[in-house]
Amino acid sequence: MTRRQHNDGPEDMAWPRDEDSDDEATAAPELADVSTQDVEDQVHKALEDRQPHVKRPQPPDLDSESPEDAYDTASQSALRRLQNEADPLFVLLVFGAISIGLTPVDAVVRYVVLWSLLGGAGLFAYTLGTGQRISQTTIDDMISGLGFGLGVGVPFIILLGSPLETISSRMFDVDDVPAIVMDTWVFMAVIFVQPASDTLFFRGALQQVRNLIVVAILATFWMVLLYFPHMQLGEATGVALMIGLLFAFLNFLYGYIRFRNGLAAAWVCQIVSGGFLWFVPRLLF
Repeated sequence: MTRRQHNDGPEDMAWPRDEDSDDEATAAPELADVSTQDVEDQVHKALEDRQPHVKRPQPPDLDSESPEDAYDTASQSALRRLQNEADPLFVLLVFGAISIGLTPVDAVVRYVVLWSLLGGAGLFAYTLGTGQRISQTTIDDMISGLGFGLGVGVPFIILLGSPLETISSRMFDVDDVPAIVMDTWVFMAVIFVQPASDTLFFRGALQQVRNLIVVAILATFWMVLLYFPHMQLGEATGVALMIGLLFAFLNFLYGYIRFRNGLAAAWVCQIVSGGFLWFVPRLLF
């Protein structure tokens, strides 16, 4: 054995060969490339192979839902939560009890307090976004609301002008108050205060969660509860029935216009029709 052969033996035993080092160097990056996600995928695949009924949970497909649909879904969920927390029907029952309790109070004071409560609740619902937006109404819808108001108010005042003046006097007049003061009060009430409170609460908050017929019935009961205690109709059952039917017709009309043309159109309709029914007869008859 030569000197070189003698030296090669120990060197081969003490040091790895270059080609072995190269193999390990190439194998290390392959192990480094294996991520936790890959391992998790392999585990889930193995479980699915062994238990076909167990499906891996899939993340929601955000691309299949448009931003508008996602916004609508979120809005509806928020609306349902708010409805569960404060149902407008429950609020109306509370206000009804307050209305009965305030019956001995002077009519003007009672109306102002109840309209303020009703309008405040409607405004609260509108601010939270649970009611229909006024901005969703177009100019054509506003014209429709104006047309419906004129279509109701003008024929009624032509056919029933004097009875409407009597009804308005019984609803609003206070003894020993000058006529000019009462006319001013009635104008402010039927043009600004009452339409705002009724529209925001009944057509805005309540009709958002109840159907048209139910809202019309509830609004009619509210008007009967509000006005009848001051109208002295105890012995005039027929007159009371006719006034109740008129209230029902008006509330159904306002609800229908809200359904058909939007909240602002119903608001305009109530302003116009209320002005012709309860204020103009005081000036003409």
